[in-house]
Formats: sequence, structure tokens, C-alpha cells
Amino acid sequence: MQYDLGRISRVGPPNSDNVSAVHTNGESVLAGDEPLGASERSRASLRPKFKEFIGSYRSETCATVLKYKLQLHSNLFRGRNFLEVKWEHIAKFSEDLGTALRSRAPQTIILFEEVLREIAEEEQFYQPNHQSKDVHLQVLWSSNITKLRDIGTESVSHLVCVPGLIIKVGRTRLRCTRAILQCQSCKSIVTLPVSKDLELPKRCLSNTGPLGSKDKQQTCRPSPYTLLSQSCEYEDQQVIKLQELPSEVPAGEMPRCMSVMVDRYLTDRVSAGNRVLVIAVNSVMDNKKVSQRVVGLRSQYLRCVGLMSMNQDNTVRNLDGSPLPGSSTNTTRLPIWQSSDEKTFEEMSKRPTLY
Repeated sequence: MQYDLGRISRVGPPNSDNVSAVHTNGESVLAGDEPLGASERSRASLRPKFKEFIGSYRSETCATVLKYKLQLHSNLFRGRNFLEVKWEHIAKFSEDLGTALRSRAPQTIILFEEVLREIAEEEQFYQPNHQSKDVHLQVLWSSNITKLRDIGTESVSHLVCVPGLIIKVGRTRLRCTRAILQCQSCKSIVTLPVSKDLELPKRCLSNTGPLGSKDKQQTCRPSPYTLLSQSCEYEDQQVIKLQELPSEVPAGEMPRCMSVMVDRYLTDRVSAGNRVLVIAVNSVMDNKKVSQRVVGLRSQYLRCVGLMSMNQDNTVRNLDGSPLPGSSTNTTRLPIWQSSDEKTFEEMSKRPTLY
């Protein structure tokens, strides 16, 4: 099976006979699942709600602490571009957000990460003199657990919470996310985002002059681009094998297993033998081992968006052993005051009868 490893190839226009699936950000989404107009309206309604959730959700232990806004600022200031969010908090704040994240996980996660980057740029959470980067959204979820053998086709593109035992950990690979290309004729440089496979342009994007123009120096040869590998942006990607827990295997049957793809800040977090709770998107991919004459046959795998550790008594904790966010054992941190609050405090300090 071929995972999304950022393959680069030179291909022509897509074949109209092979339109069974459209790949978006490494996911295989069946064409015609949702009308384009309905999808745009849904994105437009979810964006302000999630932005309000990040900016206004308060901690359970201290009502003055903006929980996720503080966590986002703390992580980005330390150079850790990720944010851990509990699904239960999202669903409690807005039922629409929780339903969208659970039933349309691939598109919703991309939207939420765009909102996190927008918030970080507006609030200037990034380190000084550092380029803004994408924020990795990690979802924590410990309710509505689904057994590994109960995952079916009805949950494709849905968010699932699966317990299991790690039996194999693959090596970490680099996946190209932003490609830097240089034209060999005019030496111009272009930047292209990479979702699944990168298609090198057939003609120079900087020089659009006709081939028969009088100025021969402005004409670039066909297929002029080469990849500048050292200048491209990459992210870590790893494949692990998850096996169902021994207590969940029916008598007389063999334990089942499934491949799990983890990326970015979730790589190299587990080892073989660990009991984990995987929050992932049930996904499908092309099976390259079957005959080409078999149309529409896909293989199932899990795209991980969150990892938690499980003890022998099935209690759930973070991978580093710390309690989950929102538990009563979390330490209370200082709140983030708004500029309007600071002005109010300054005016209060000038009052002679304040003390």
C-alpha cells in the first residue's frame, strides 16, 4: 500500500476516465459527497464559531483563564506549533462544531488549523523574527470508544476513538508540504503547495510569452522546472501498526490490526508495546497491489489526529504521563489580559480612594 509520501512526478492533464476519487490533503474523498455551494456555506458558518471558541473558552478551574488561547500562546512562543483541544469542550461550546468535527473530520480539521494560524498572526503569538507556520491541531477524546473490529465503511471520513496496542513502529519519513521550483531557462523560482502528488508544470509560470516571439531570450523550454530539495518545506510522517487489545478479542479468534498514519508533532511519541487511545479519521487509500482492472477498490487506514496513553485499568492520560487538559489536577496559569482590561486597570490605579 502506498501512503502519502509526497511523490513528485511529471504528468499531463488528469484522465477523465479515472474520476472515482479526489485526493485532498492526503485524504481520499469520494467525488460528489457534498455540493460545492453547501461546503462553502458550511465553512463560512464554522470559521467564526471556532474562532470564538478559542478566544472565549475558559478553564474549569479558574474562570479568568482563557484556556486554549493561553495554551496556543504558550506553545507558539516556545516554538511548538500545535494545540491540544478536547472534543468534549468543542461539542459543549457549539453542537455544530462538534458535529462537523466528528462527521466531516478532514475538511473541518483543515479549516480549524487555518483559523488557529489566523488567530496566532492577529495576536502576534509567534516568536519575534520568526516566520509564521501552520498550527497542528491535536484532538483529545476519551468517550464513545469504538473497537478496532467495529470500524466499518459507515465511518469513513468520521472521527473515531480506538484503543489498541502498538505492535510495530515504522521509521519517520519526510513529506514535502511546500515545494520550491526553479526554471532552468530563466532561473525564476516559484513556490507550490503539495497536497498529495506534486505535478511539475509543463511550461514556465513566470514567462508566459509565446514560443514564436521575437525576443528569443524570453522563451523557456518545455518542462523547465527542477526541484530545489534543500529549500523545500517538509513535515515528519510515520506509520505505526495498531492491534486490538487482548481483552477485546472474542474467544477463538485472532486479534485484528490496522495501519495508523501519524504526522508532525505526533511522530516518535510511542513505541512497540504501548497501550494507547488513538483519535483518528477513518480514511481510505488506493491499493496498488490489486489488479488495475479492479475499479473502486480501496484499503482502509487511520489518520491519527490525537494520541493518549492507556493504563492497565483503562485510565487515560497524556503520552508524557500528565493529566488530560481540563482535569482538576492541572495547575492554574496566569490569564491573558486584553488591552481594554489593561486600560481599565490603569484608570483604577489612579483613583485616590482605591485603597
